[in-house]
Amino acid sequence: MVFSDKCLAFLNSVYDLGGSCESQFKEKLHFTMAKKNDILLEVGELCDKLWFLNKGLTRGFYLHGNKEITSWFAVENQFFYAADSFLNEKPTSERIQVIEPVEMVYIYKRDLYELYDEHPSLNHAARIFAERYRLLNHERLINIRMHTAKERLELFAKNHRSLFLRVPQKHIASHIGISEGYVSELLGRFKV
Repeated sequence: MVFSDKCLAFLNSVYDLGGSCESQFKEKLHFTMAKKNDILLEVGELCDKLWFLNKGLTRGFYLHGNKEITSWFAVENQFFYAADSFLNEKPTSERIQVIEPVEMVYIYKRDLYELYDEHPSLNHAARIFAERYRLLNHERLINIRMHTAKERLELFAKNHRSLFLRVPQKHIASHIGISEGYVSELLGRFKV
């Protein structure tokens, strides 16, 4: 499978892009790989790429003093970027790190926005993805505000089983807003 095929298949799964859009989108994609712990985007840099994971796992996180706060994870067949920087065209306050070795494609923002102007089908697909990601963020906020630490961990394990098995406990803990020690303690008390 060509490196761009998974990305195009994923886009077409939500909205038929059409042949012309597909071929132009494919021409604008770039392939790259990265190793575990590589930093794809550093605080203060401008995020001008939308990445799509063919293989592997990444996370976005913020630094608060010397504490890392994980804001999101991306796995195979998902898009990711630093939203604050990409959308506002300002230096980011977020880091993006590789958790498992990745194979991915990316498109530059300027190329993507040119394709949006030219192909309403791509714009439509992007709107659907934006709505889906908005709902995921809403669900996460509700879980953090409305559930106990134990319930948050249980929900994460239930709703994100693959991540639960692949992501280090410290990153899960910071993502759901509890301490790493408490994650270990809870895991010792119940089977997830």
